[in-house]
Amino acid sequence: MIAPPSMRQRSTPRSTLLGHLGPYERHDASCAGRAGARADPRSEGGIKYCSARRALLRQDFEKVIEALAPIAQQLLTLAAQDGSPTARAAESLLKHLLRELEDECPRNVSVRAAAEAQRRGYGDLRRYHYDDRAQIGGTQFFLWEHHEQVRDMLAALRDLQSPSVAEVASILRRARIAWILREENTTLPHGPRPDAASAYAAAGIELSWKWEESWPVM
Repeated sequence: MIAPPSMRQRSTPRSTLLGHLGPYERHDASCAGRAGARADPRSEGGIKYCSARRALLRQDFEKVIEALAPIAQQLLTLAAQDGSPTARAAESLLKHLLRELEDECPRNVSVRAAAEAQRRGYGDLRRYHYDDRAQIGGTQFFLWEHHEQVRDMLAALRDLQSPSVAEVASILRRARIAWILREENTTLPHGPRPDAASAYAAAGIELSWKWEESWPVM
């Protein structure tokens, strides 16, 4: 098994350890195992631990949104000043802000990508960031895909009329990352796709977890 820097090598491949479990159970098993929990992750103790961990990750993401939404609102206002150097700089910064939400947002994996990762011994792809891609073959097999494209989130922000911080925050919360197969990426529309879920469904890309249950695995 190939492990990220933050992980210790295991004597038994995680794909062997967790292969008999469903996706939610695999997440809980992975989660409880890293914490040193001795109980079966499907037991009351294991499930409570993993549920608490997911709650903490949701809280962390929400803190990021609360901190960045006022900044995004100000940048959006500045970017609306057409043609000025300030507007161009503000729009560039706003795009960067939207993109960098990838570090804290929910992270999912397509069913086919998850199966391929297990076959290759990489384990759960949610534990890999874009910056770790060299450890899983670069972009030869898997792509780090913005489920909610930055261009679509930016368009949604521009459509707001005199946006409040709460309205901006609601759009920032749409940030999502999905690890998918390179070949799956060819089936997705790469122009505007305001309804990401429908675009994925139309492309035949099934995700392994519900978004509210899918967070980076450390």
